[in-house]
Amino acid sequence: YAFDAFDKNDDGTIDFSEFLLSVAATKGGNVDERLSAAFDL
Repeated sequence: YAFDAFDKNDDGTIDFSEFLLSVAATKGGNVDERLSAAFDL
């Protein structure tokens, strides 16, 4: 169900921009910390 929340265009996949939005929504910290966390995955 979390997948559906982040799949904004309902195409059944999470693209890079949707992934970054999901990290921004779920990870605390400033922009640099969130981007770092996204690329650490």
